[in-house]
Amino acid sequence: MQRILASYQMRTLSIITSCTNRKSVTPTRTLLARSLPIGSTALLAREWSIRVRRTVPSTCAEELYQGRAFLEALKVSETTKSPLYVVSAGLGLLRADKKIPSYSLTVSPGTADAIQNRCTDTGFSAADWWTKLTARLGLQYPLAHLIGGSKSRLWLLALPRNYYELVIDDLGQLSDRQLERVRIVGPQLDKSEHRVLDACLLSIDDRLNGPDSPLPGTQTDFAQRAARFTYDTVIRGNLEGGVTAHRRAISRRLSAMRPATRHKRQSLSDEAIMRKIEKLWRVADGKSGRMLRVLRDKEQIACEQGRFNGLFKSVRKSLNL
Repeated sequence: MQRILASYQMRTLSIITSCTNRKSVTPTRTLLARSLPIGSTALLAREWSIRVRRTVPSTCAEELYQGRAFLEALKVSETTKSPLYVVSAGLGLLRADKKIPSYSLTVSPGTADAIQNRCTDTGFSAADWWTKLTARLGLQYPLAHLIGGSKSRLWLLALPRNYYELVIDDLGQLSDRQLERVRIVGPQLDKSEHRVLDACLLSIDDRLNGPDSPLPGTQTDFAQRAARFTYDTVIRGNLEGGVTAHRRAISRRLSAMRPATRHKRQSLSDEAIMRKIEKLWRVADGKSGRMLRVLRDKEQIACEQGRFNGLFKSVRKSLNL
């Protein structure tokens, strides 16, 4: 019994989050996914891994990735004095303090550097890309290797849906016993959809975006805010607790919070949104974050952030700015 209690007391926390499109350093053309040839997932993984290895690392990951989403994950890491890891669609699994080259490759659709734009496979699979990429970079299933090899850690994964889908096959390599030490927040899915979700998912809904939320924000940073909310609400006071206890605590906290107000926004074509951006350029002072808020909140236009980023850059280029 004493040994069991001692193992609980020794449990520590580690954080895993997703990379971001925003970078502090502009990547070279060779590390833009749009510059890759058209081909199969296997060919793309091979070509991309060669380019990554030929590029000299220049910046720590924690300094390269920008935006509130990454900042929220960093806050949890710093508050808990826990190591932070990053799931990167272009570089695999990284420690945040590791030096890496700047790059632009994503699995988010609607952007110029979405890897699926270059892929000829029927029915592109993000999970297949991750498996082939990480094998080329030297370690297939790196998440399962990392989590499975650390018996005294609780792993908090802050992953939006597209990044959860990227690593689901990797996480699926973990045994049921190993999954007991994993908590996933971010993807708004039903836990019955997969054994990993059934074992690990802490369901947090849009009440985190509502008027009673201690951490309001946008869907772009939802997963990372959910991780901070989970730490403050559950893990800080019960690091050794099981997933059932953590789920109950989350549910109790959310029950006192009202849902977010839903806005019915109109859908427009890329061309129409670009005309709006150009017209509102001075209103938003030419700033992308402000422009997105103007489009969504004042103009009531629906536009996913990845899509918006590409359209905003196109308009800025057309204005010679």
